[in-house]
Amino acid sequence: MPVSLRPRPLASLPTERLSTGCPHLDAALSGGLPVGSLTEVAGEAAASKTQLSLQLLLTAQLPHEAGGLGGSAVYIYTEGEPPLRRLHQLAQALPLRYAPKVLAGLPYPASNVFVEKSVANGADLLARVQRLRPLLERQRRAAAAAGGGATLGGAAAGSSNSGSGIAARPVRLLVIDSVAHVFRDLGETGGGVGELAGRTELLFRMSTLLRRLADEFSLAVLLVNQVVDAVTDEAAPTSSGMQLSSSSAARHAALTGGLRLVSLGREVVPALGLAWANCVNTRLFLARCGAAGLQAVFHGAPSAAAAAAAAAAAGGSGGASAPALRKLQVLFSPHLPQTECHYVVEATGVRGLHPAEVDQHDAAAAAAAWEAAQQEAQERRAWQATQQQQHWQEQQQEQCQPPPQQHQQGQWQQQQGQQQPPPPIPPTRRTSFRQPVKMAKRLLASTFLASVLPQNSLVSVTTGCRLESAVQVMNAVKILSVPVLQRGEYHGCISVNDLLKNLALALNAKKPHWLESGAAAFTADELVAVGKELAGKSVGELDHSGSLFLLNAQTTTSMLDFVQNSFDIKDSTHHVHHRVYVCLAPGTDHTTQAGATTVVNATHAASSSGKLAVTHVVSHLDVVRLLAANKAALGGAAEQSVEALGLTAGAVFCVPASTPAVEAFGRMAVDHKSCLGLVDAAGKLVGNLSASDLRGLVSAEAFATLLSSAVDYDAAQRGGQNPALGTVTADTTLGELLDMLVAGKMHRVYVVDSEGKPISIITLTDVLRWAASA
Repeated sequence: MPVSLRPRPLASLPTERLSTGCPHLDAALSGGLPVGSLTEVAGEAAASKTQLSLQLLLTAQLPHEAGGLGGSAVYIYTEGEPPLRRLHQLAQALPLRYAPKVLAGLPYPASNVFVEKSVANGADLLARVQRLRPLLERQRRAAAAAGGGATLGGAAAGSSNSGSGIAARPVRLLVIDSVAHVFRDLGETGGGVGELAGRTELLFRMSTLLRRLADEFSLAVLLVNQVVDAVTDEAAPTSSGMQLSSSSAARHAALTGGLRLVSLGREVVPALGLAWANCVNTRLFLARCGAAGLQAVFHGAPSAAAAAAAAAAAGGSGGASAPALRKLQVLFSPHLPQTECHYVVEATGVRGLHPAEVDQHDAAAAAAAWEAAQQEAQERRAWQATQQQQHWQEQQQEQCQPPPQQHQQGQWQQQQGQQQPPPPIPPTRRTSFRQPVKMAKRLLASTFLASVLPQNSLVSVTTGCRLESAVQVMNAVKILSVPVLQRGEYHGCISVNDLLKNLALALNAKKPHWLESGAAAFTADELVAVGKELAGKSVGELDHSGSLFLLNAQTTTSMLDFVQNSFDIKDSTHHVHHRVYVCLAPGTDHTTQAGATTVVNATHAASSSGKLAVTHVVSHLDVVRLLAANKAALGGAAEQSVEALGLTAGAVFCVPASTPAVEAFGRMAVDHKSCLGLVDAAGKLVGNLSASDLRGLVSAEAFATLLSSAVDYDAAQRGGQNPALGTVTADTTLGELLDMLVAGKMHRVYVVDSEGKPISIITLTDVLRWAASA
C-alpha cells in the first residue's frame, strides 16, 4: 500500500513512547523511545547496547499504563548467536520490577520476541526487513476485524492483556542489532567509489523502508550502531596551520550533534558516516565512564549516596560492589534537548542512577584503582620471591655437581665470590599448594555421608503453615531453612533466601521501581501492610526452593560427592546448594550402628512410592566441622595463611551502615546476594546484614523496623548487643579460620586490613571449593 506524502496535522502524528523500563532513563528521553520514528543507539563494545535492546524487547510487551506498547517485538541479530539466555534472565526478573497485575497477561514474555539471525550482508538485511510488511499487513487486517481501529496501536491498546493470537500481540517494536556489522565493511575493502556509493544507496533504501514501516504501522524502531575513531583535519598537516577546517567541523557536528564523544579514553564517532546520520531521527550514545574495568564501590539509593561518597573520599573501600558506571547521551533528536543520564547494568537489567548516586563514582574509582595497584605490587613481589627461590635452588644444585675443569675453576670461584646465595624462603611459602589440596580432597573422598549426619532432631512445617509461623520457627531454632511437608510427604523447603525473594516481590507489587527512590517510598504503615499480606500467606502459596536442596544420597555417598554435587547448579538464580535434605522412603530402617546410615536413592524412592520422608539436613557447615576436626590430615594446610591458599580473592559487597535496612535487603534481592557488609564513613567494617536477619520479622508489626538503618536493624536482631562479626586478616591461618567458623557457627568471615576496612570475604563455599578442587 503506498504511503501518502501529503502533510498531516501535528495532532495526528503518533505521540506514543516506549518506556526503557527505568524512570531515570525515561526522564532523559521524555518518556522513552518515540513510536513512528527511527532511534539509533551507538557505542563501543561492552557499552551495553545489546543490554538496553533486550530490556526494550520486554518492556514493549507491557500494557500502556506501565509504559509499554502492549505488543510483541522483532529482534534481528546480525552478529552471530543472539543472547537469548540473557533475554530469559531479564524476563525472569520482571516480577522484581513490576507489579503482578502488570504482568498478568505475560506468563512467558520471552515467547513474544521473534528472532532473526545469521544475516549475511546488507542486502540480506534489507530483504528480511522487506518481508516484515506482509506480516504487519495481516496484523492490521486482523486488528481491524477485531474492531480495534485502523492502526496496530489501536488494536494493541484494546487487547494487549485480554485477547490472544495475532490481533492481541501485534508487532510494535523492531530492533536491529547491529546495522553497522553488515554495512561498515562495504566501501572499506578497496572497492573504491562505486562500492561506497552502493553502500550509501543500500543505507538510504533501508532507512526509507524503516521510516515507512514505523509510520504506517506505529512501530518503535531501534537501530544499534558501532563507533569508529574520530579522524579530523587535526591529524593531517596543513599549510594554513588551521586546526580544524569548517567542512570537517560541520561533518563532525552532523555526526555527534557538536559534542566530543570519548569512549575508553579515545575520541570516537558513530560508524557508517554522514549519509547514515541523516537517515535516523534520534541518535543516542552509550559509553563506559572512567577507566575500563573500574567499578563503583557502594550500592545504594539516594538516601545512602551521601554517606557512600563520604566513605569513599575518606579512603574507605569495602570492595567492588556495583557494576561499572555508564552514560547515555542524547546527541540529536527533533523532540529532545541534548542531555545525559548515568546508568548501570545489573542482574535485573539496565538501571538509571539518581544524580546523588553518581557523585560517589570518582572517589570510588580512585579507591578501586589504588587497590588494584596494591594487588599488582603484591603479585609482583610474590613473583620476584619465586624467581629468587628458583635461582637459589639452581645454585645449590650447581654446588652438588662435580668440580669444573681446571681451566674453568678460577672463573667459577670468582663468580662464587661475587654472588651470595639469597636467604632461603620460609618452608610455609615453599610448600606446594597442590599437596594440601590433595590431602583435603582425599579426606572428603574417604568420609561417608553417614558419619557426619547431625544428631539433632529435625524441624519441619506443613504446606498450610502460615509464613509468620514458619519465620517464628526458624527464628526460635536459629536455622536457615525448614522442610515443607504435605500429609507427611516432602514438598520442598522454605529458606531465608526465599523470605528475601518474597519480600522483594511484595514490595515491588506495592510500588514498582521503589528502589530507585529508596526507603522514602514507604511509610511504616505501608511496610506493616506488606507484612500482614505476607504473614497471612501459607508456605505452600509462596515461591520457594522446592526440591532445590534434595540430594540423591546413598550409604556410600562421600562428602566429596556431596560437595561437588552442591556446586553443580543449573538454576541461574542460585550459585550453590548450601545444604541437602537426606530423605528416606517410608518404612525404611534408619540405623546409626557401626557408623553406617542407610540412605536410599531419593529419585528411586519417589518413583516407587511417591513419598519421601526427610530424616536429616546436612549443610556446608557440617563439612567444615569435618575439616576442622581433622586439621592434621590436611597436609600442612592448617598452618598456612588464607592468603597463601588463595582464599582471599572473593569480592566483598558493602553498603554504608546508615543505609535503611529495607534498601539493603532490596539490593540483596536484585543482585542475588545473601549478605552485605556494613561500613562507617571511614570505610571500617562495623556490621553484617544477611538474609538470615529476616528471621526477626516474626510479626507484621516488625516490618516497620525495616526503615531503621541497617546497622541498627542488625543490632536489634541481637538484642542490642554488638553484631556477631567474624573478621580475619590475610595472615590468619586456615586452622584458625576453620575453628572460628565452627565455634561461631558462621557462614562467612570478612578479611580486613590493619585499619579494619574490608578487602575480601571468605565463605563456607570458598573453603569447600578449595578443599574439593582437583
